[in-house]
Amino acid sequence: MLLRMRESLAAIMAQRPLGSLISAKSAQFPASTSSSARRHIHSIVRKWASTGTPRQNIYASTVYFTLLIATIWLSSRPYLGVIHDSRFYTIQALSALLPGHFNDDLYFRYGSADQFTLFTLAYKPALAAFGIAKSALMLTIVGQCLWISGLLFLSYSIFWEGRTALIAVTMAVALPGGALFNYGEQFLTPRLFAEGITLWALGSMLRNRPVRALILLGISATIHPIMTLPGLAALFLYQVWARRAWRVLTALAALGLLGVAFAGIEPFARLHESFDPEWFTTVRVRDFFCLLTQWTAFDWLKTANVFVLAALGLSVAQPRQRHFLIVLLAVALGGLAVTLIGGDFLHNVLLVDAQQYRAIWPLAVVANLFVGALFLRICVDIPRSVAGAALIFALSMLIISNFIRAAALVAIPMVAVAALTFFWEQTRAHSQHARLCLAICVGMLCGTALYFLFCYMIWLDHWPNLFWQTTRGLGLTAAALIGIVVMLARGSTQWAASRVNIVFAASLLTIAVLGWDQRSPWTKFVETTDVASDSLASLLPEQKSIYWEGDVRMPWFVLKQPSYFSCAQGTGALFFRGTAVTYQHRYDVLRQFRMLDFGQETSCPPTQESVQLTHEKLASICLHEPDLGALVLTKPLPDVPTREWVSPVRFEDEFRPFETSATDRFFVYSCDAVSLSRAQGD
Repeated sequence: MLLRMRESLAAIMAQRPLGSLISAKSAQFPASTSSSARRHIHSIVRKWASTGTPRQNIYASTVYFTLLIATIWLSSRPYLGVIHDSRFYTIQALSALLPGHFNDDLYFRYGSADQFTLFTLAYKPALAAFGIAKSALMLTIVGQCLWISGLLFLSYSIFWEGRTALIAVTMAVALPGGALFNYGEQFLTPRLFAEGITLWALGSMLRNRPVRALILLGISATIHPIMTLPGLAALFLYQVWARRAWRVLTALAALGLLGVAFAGIEPFARLHESFDPEWFTTVRVRDFFCLLTQWTAFDWLKTANVFVLAALGLSVAQPRQRHFLIVLLAVALGGLAVTLIGGDFLHNVLLVDAQQYRAIWPLAVVANLFVGALFLRICVDIPRSVAGAALIFALSMLIISNFIRAAALVAIPMVAVAALTFFWEQTRAHSQHARLCLAICVGMLCGTALYFLFCYMIWLDHWPNLFWQTTRGLGLTAAALIGIVVMLARGSTQWAASRVNIVFAASLLTIAVLGWDQRSPWTKFVETTDVASDSLASLLPEQKSIYWEGDVRMPWFVLKQPSYFSCAQGTGALFFRGTAVTYQHRYDVLRQFRMLDFGQETSCPPTQESVQLTHEKLASICLHEPDLGALVLTKPLPDVPTREWVSPVRFEDEFRPFETSATDRFFVYSCDAVSLSRAQGD
C-alpha cells in the first residue's frame, strides 16, 4: 500500500507541472533511491498526467475532501457559547442597545475596546433581532465560513494545484495554530472576521493583486486593527522587494503615522506615553501575555513550534513560496522584537497596546499549510525514511494536542527532534548502524508518547463528560484524516467519487454537526434568559453594581446591570490607566477572600493565604465601596443574614473543569441589608 501511495502521490503532484509543489521535473530523490525507481516514478507521473480524469470525478473528490475538512474543523473547534473574549464584544453590543445601563461598569467607565472596532455596528442589530444566544451562534458560523474560505483561497494562491491545496488546508485545520492564542477561534470575536479577510488579502497579494489586498486589509483594520497589522506589514514587505513605488508608499505611511502621533490623534498619540510604575504593575500581571519576559516556558514552547514548522516549510518551498514564507518570518520576528523592546524595555503605551506578539499568527497558518506539502514529499520521495515516519508521528501527536492540551508538552519537542532528524537525513550519508540507532531512539520517543496518552485517558475517565467529548472529537478527526490518507493511497478520483465514500464523509460531517454545540446548561441559561426572574430581581438593588462570584455574565446578560468586579473586566487595564487603577483596587479588596474568580485564569492569580469573610469585614467593604450594591456568593457566610436564590440550572465553573464547584444555590448579601444589620448589632 505504501508503494501505491508513493506512486499515486507522484501522479497527483504532476497534474499541473508549473503550479505543483514537486513536479516531475523538479522532484528530488535521496541518494538511496535507485535510478530504476526514479524512472518508474517519472513514467507513472507522465502516464497519469497525460490520461487525465473525468471532470465529474474531480468535482466529486473535491466534495469528498470538503466534507472531511469540515468534519475536522467542527470536531476540533466545538462551539462553547459566549465565553472568554466573546463576552466583551457581546456586552459592548448590549450596551449600545441599552444606553446608560452599563455606564458605571468597570469595563466601560474609563473607555472600552469598542472605540477601536466597528464590529458592534454589525452585532447590535443581530442582537436586537435574535437575542444573545442565536445572534452569537449565527455570527460565529458566518465568521468561521469567512475564515475557512480565506484559508482555501490562500492555499490555492500558494500551491496552485487543487489536490495539494486541499491537503494543505487539511493540515492547517487539523494542527493547532498560533502561540498564546490559536487562529480560527471557536467563539465569536472580531478577530475571526479580521483573520478571514486578511487571509483573502494575502491570497490576493500572491495573485499579483496588491491594490485589492490593500483594500481588503483596510476593511479588516476597521474590524480588528491588531490582527490586521501583520497582514499590512507582510503586504508592504512583499511589495517593497518587487516594486520601487511601494518603497515610497511605505516611507510616506511611516511619516503619516508619526504625523498623526505628533498631532495627538488617538490612539497614535500614545506613542509619546509610557506606563507609570503603578499602571505597569497591574498590566504586568493582568496582561502578562503582552510582555515577552512574562511568558511561561510553555508559551515559548508553542512559539518555537511555529518557527520549526516554518523551517520545514522552507525545505519544500519553491522560490516564490520561499519568498512569501521569509516575509512572514520577518513579520513574526519583527512583531516579537517590537513587543520586547517597546513593551518590556521601554514600557511604551502604544507599542504594548498594539500587541504585536500576535504578528506570529499568519506565519502559523502558512507554516501549517506547508505541512501538507511536506507530507506529500515524505510520501513521494522518502517512504522508508526514519525521519519521515518520526515526523508523521510527531505531527499526529500535535493534532491530538487539540483535544488533550497536555499532549503538547510531548508533541512539540517530538516535532523539533523529528525536524532535526529530517534535515540530518537529507544532508548527510548514513550507515546502516546510524539509521538503526536513529530508529531505536525514535521508537522509544513514540512509545513514551503513547504511554503518556494512555495514562492521561485513564485519568480522564474520572470525568465522563470530558472523556466522551475528547474521545468523540478525536475519533471524528482521526476517521476524517484516515479517509483522506486512504484516498491518497488509492490515487484515484473515481474511488473518492463512489457513493459509499461520499456517504461515509457525509456521515462523519453529520455526527460532527450534531455534536458541535457543546455549551454547558449554565451557559445556555445565561445566554437565553433575557429577563431575570422575580425571585432573583427582588433580592437585588436596581441600577447598582453587582458582584456575582464566578461568572460576570449573570449581571451583564441576565440582570442587565453593571458588574462591580470580575477578572475579565480588567482587560481594559492595558488601554486605560483609570481602568487599571480601579481594577487593582477592587482586586486587592476581594482576592484575600479567595472567591472563585481568582485563579480562574493565569492573569488573575489568588493570594497564598485566604481570609474568612466575616460580617464585620463585609460591612466594611460595603461602607468603603459606594459603587457596590450587593454580593452574590456560592457559599454562605457564617453569622451573616442572607437571602437565598435557587437557580433553575446548576452553575459550573467552566474555567476549572477538573474541580467540583457545581451549585444551584446562591447567597445574596445586599449592602443596604448588611449595613442595617451591622448598625442594629452595634
